[in-house]
Amino acid sequence: MFSFTIRQGCRLIAAASLALGVQAASAATWEAPIGVQLYTLRNSGTTAEQLASVQRAGISYVETAGNLGATGTEARDLLASYGLSAISAHVSLSELRDNMSGVIAYNQELGNDTIVLPWLPSMPSDAAGWAALGTELAGFAQTLDSYGMRFAYHNHAAEMQMFNGKTAFEILLDAGGPLVKAQLDLAWTHIGGIDPVDMLNRLSGRLISVHAKDAADGPGPTVGGSGNAMFAAVGEGILDWDAILPAAHAAGVEWYVIEHDFPPNAEEVITIGNNFLRGELDDVINQPAPVPLPAGLPLLACGLLAFGVMRRRAA
Repeated sequence: MFSFTIRQGCRLIAAASLALGVQAASAATWEAPIGVQLYTLRNSGTTAEQLASVQRAGISYVETAGNLGATGTEARDLLASYGLSAISAHVSLSELRDNMSGVIAYNQELGNDTIVLPWLPSMPSDAAGWAALGTELAGFAQTLDSYGMRFAYHNHAAEMQMFNGKTAFEILLDAGGPLVKAQLDLAWTHIGGIDPVDMLNRLSGRLISVHAKDAADGPGPTVGGSGNAMFAAVGEGILDWDAILPAAHAAGVEWYVIEHDFPPNAEEVITIGNNFLRGELDDVINQPAPVPLPAGLPLLACGLLAFGVMRRRAA
């Protein structure tokens, strides 16, 4: 009876240790879902120099803004030469209207399956206009979906206008239907007068990504812009990241895309943002953090168990 108990106990200890060890290994190899919008680096030299900056910042994923090569294959190979890959692409409204087949072909070669409309040449002025835009975007989303691709809309401040209790963004998404997803720009949401946490909650289930961008209300070493459009490196501005990141995770956000519209030093800004987000997202996504066990602990525990059993028998 006692020998069976010892064997059984040792097996349980070994199984528990293995499970904890697997968790620890998983946490050690976890790769944070962080990318960078290349628009941030538009004034940072050649394309090659920009990609080198992303690599030095420790980031492996990019969101493109414009083509990186004559073909998607060239762009994919260029990114790969810096250890990078594309997770999404910003594509203009005119391209979506006039050259959808080209957009699809280029991004399929690039290895990217997510197309984002980043801005509008003119904004609708009323709820009906936002709904009409959503209906048009639904057509884009349906076409992309037929090729196994996704479509999302990226906001600025105007999409935070309220119409009968709903933001323009929500009206657009409601009209667009389930295939039209959201990329929430956190700083522009704040500038538009809506708490980013509130907007994350409102858009739960519709979000593919957020633009991890911090707003600023005064000068600072990573601050750029003017008026109400001032931005800082992520974690160095005024947004409440302790509240935002758990809300984003709960809302189903897949990617955290660093962006700064007017960076004083783009490489510094994305490096600071990446380091900040990695630490914060590790806490949010991987908690409770597993505690790795020393390699010899299962053997020690098994020996103590056997010693205790033998003492009981001797008594």
